[in-house]
Amino acid sequence: MKDSRIEEVLTGVTELPPMPQVGAQVLQIIEKPDFSFADLVSVISKDVSITTAILKLANSPLFGLKVTVSNLTQAISLLGIKNLKNLVIALSTKGLFEASKVGVFEHKLWEHSVATAIYARIFALKFHRSIAEEAFIIGLIHDIGQIVLSIHLDKYNTLKEMIYGQDVDICTIEREYLGFDHADVGGYLLKEWGLPELYVDTIYHHHNISKSTYSDMAKLLFIANNKVKSFGYNLTTRYDTDFEEIFKSYAYPEDELRELDIYFEEIIKSEKELLKL
Repeated sequence: MKDSRIEEVLTGVTELPPMPQVGAQVLQIIEKPDFSFADLVSVISKDVSITTAILKLANSPLFGLKVTVSNLTQAISLLGIKNLKNLVIALSTKGLFEASKVGVFEHKLWEHSVATAIYARIFALKFHRSIAEEAFIIGLIHDIGQIVLSIHLDKYNTLKEMIYGQDVDICTIEREYLGFDHADVGGYLLKEWGLPELYVDTIYHHHNISKSTYSDMAKLLFIANNKVKSFGYNLTTRYDTDFEEIFKSYAYPEDELRELDIYFEEIIKSEKELLKL
């Protein structure tokens, strides 16, 4: 990724948003060698929506905890610092949506992001456990570039009408009209935020996974991003190029995939509050 090129093509975006405050503060705290759970609880609890979402997720099948989690201290202890950090950063991105600019497109974009996060998590737990901790955050923020463009770039409004509900390739249209696409923006933004290269690289290449350095995570996101479209969580009706062919080449057991799809629908129903902006 060439920063100079990305900076040049992003001139229409007057100001890239900073990392949401709670996410930034959590990262600052856990970098200290002597941090305490109390420090994390103090910061996270100031955001009621994030606190509520974390407790709900901690009690969901997505994280498979064996006890009822009733407070943040307990959630941190049971989920672990890495899981908690990922959840806070992912959930805090919801704050990038400005209420005055949220329409049908933005609601569908958030629904797609949450659905992708859930599918990525359960798929990883089934087939790629070594990357399961990162799966949820990668899924939730994979279209963060599109969020930024939708909210901060006025001329993206025209593209929304061309994209939503149509049989089109989003990245192709974005590049034709803007000179770049949302994956460029997302990768650049995450790098500016100082997030790990795993996130930056995977998001930057999530529509062109052969170029990603992190093949397992790229493959996981590619699958989740496309699979949720079959459940109606999509902005366009078109799948990524050669998705079906590539997916079949991975040769996952058909019976286990069917079980996973059923499980996904069950979790979506139980976590429907997460789908709302």
